[in-house]
Amino acid sequence: MFSFHSNYRIYVSVVLLDIDVQVAIRDVDEAAMELLVDFCYTSTVVVEESNVQTLLPAACLLQLAEIQDVCCEFLQKQLDPSNCLGIRAFADTHACRDLLRKADKYTQQHFTSVIQKALHTCNSSLGHGLSEVALTSIITLVCETCHAIMLMITSTVGVEQSHCATAN
Repeated sequence: MFSFHSNYRIYVSVVLLDIDVQVAIRDVDEAAMELLVDFCYTSTVVVEESNVQTLLPAACLLQLAEIQDVCCEFLQKQLDPSNCLGIRAFADTHACRDLLRKADKYTQQHFTSVIQKALHTCNSSLGHGLSEVALTSIITLVCETCHAIMLMITSTVGVEQSHCATAN
């Protein structure tokens, strides 16, 4: 028997060999749990912008890989310069490695637009306080980009030196 409480704790009561066992599942969004239970019975779930941020963590907690994959695919399709850093941080938090790589790749491919959006967010957030996650994402992105540029320069110099050596 499932009973939903306003504090978002789900209590499951199971009768097994005349023993009453209760398991408390804490920190799961009520609506997400309802969608996951429905999925277990119907094999269908609708992932949308309004539920993906609660559905993915619940699916991770309950190890429902199919739902995790669907949520990650949905988020991947939503990537744009204004949200790719947030989606990257969200993917990292929930160990969604493929989504994390795709968000990184998107960020690299649209670096200028991402930085412009991030700087705009920083400017508009200065009076309200920039979130630690956003600041960390920006710093990480800049460091990774600098590292990639250094690798590119190093490999280019190596290629040019080998061409010079074969030309002589």
